[in-house]
Amino acid sequence: MYVCLCHGISDREIRSRCASAPCSAAEIYLARGVTPKCGKCVASVKALLAEAQASAAPVLVECGDISEVEYRIAS
Repeated sequence: MYVCLCHGISDREIRSRCASAPCSAAEIYLARGVTPKCGKCVASVKALLAEAQASAAPVLVECGDISEVEYRIAS
């Protein structure tokens, strides 16, 4: 789905750019070398970023004496 019609930025592009590291709306536009034109997409871009970052946040699952996240980091 296109989020920014002015620049052809899709939800897939936003999610893939934030998959490896948290990023901001400004970084999404900067990666394309553009700035928002009409501005209607900014709220949607921010919402998608928040959704992507929330789903990427580590979830602590207790597993005996050590949490699963700590185990992944240690191994």
